Amino acid sequence: MTWKIKKYNHQTFSRNTIKSTIIQLRFQPILKIADRISDFQEIVRKRFPSFEEGMVRTINQMRTDSIEIKEERQFRLGTLDGKTLIGLGPAAIYLESHWHESRQELFNDVNIAIDALQKVYSPIVPSRLGMRYINEIDKGKISKDFGRALEWKDLIDKEYLKGPISLASLNATLFSHEIRSKVNGGMLTLRYGLVGDIDNPTFSFDIDRYFEGNFEFGTLDARMHAFADDIFSSYMTIVGDSLKEWLTKSNGEK
Repeated sequence: MTWKIKKYNHQTFSRNTIKSTIIQLRFQPILKIADRISDFQEIVRKRFPSFEEGMVRTINQMRTDSIEIKEERQFRLGTLDGKTLIGLGPAAIYLESHWHESRQELFNDVNIAIDALQKVYSPIVPSRLGMRYINEIDKGKISKDFGRALEWKDLIDKEYLKGPISLASLNATLFSHEIRSKVNGGMLTLRYGLVGDIDNPTFSFDIDRYFEGNFEFGTLDARMHAFADDIFSSYMTIVGDSLKEWLTKSNGEK
């Protein structure tokens, strides 16, 4: 199977269902990351003034079916409200946000991190690029905003509400699916379903778009924008009529 995603032109809605976003660039290890972290911090400090250092454990599956466990120093530089942070280690940098206003704002923060990385540690040899959007659709909250009761079929396209779950009512039901397939010279993993409290679940739509392998650093920006387009188009395939109406309304508008 390969993904066949209908293309949608990107738009910024008045509201969104994004719980968190993560953009990660892995690169061939740079052993001087810790030695020059002060230079990196000075470049990003205006936007990301908080700083902490810790150890991160990574588990890698080796080709010999053995498991490699590494502990590495990681530096985290964040906004004062804690909603957005940069993580930097010897072989990866990521930006994680828990407050999504617009794609442009997200990319502005990513560019701050990537520009600082390149200025301090160039040359950078990328080995993987990943972008992940985690959406959480809360039927109870949206129903309250509209002032009327809604069903999941009002919010989510029917293609995402069928399968073996047809044996049970969607009331008091939890389910999850995962699909991983090739798309446009990379991979896209989609995890979706009703999760959380069985009596009051939310619909999770978790999209992970990534490419593994070496590529030219100069193509990074174009790749990130292409990934974001694929993620937006994937998201739009779930949007039912009432969810689209909710997305386009201003806060406080019924």
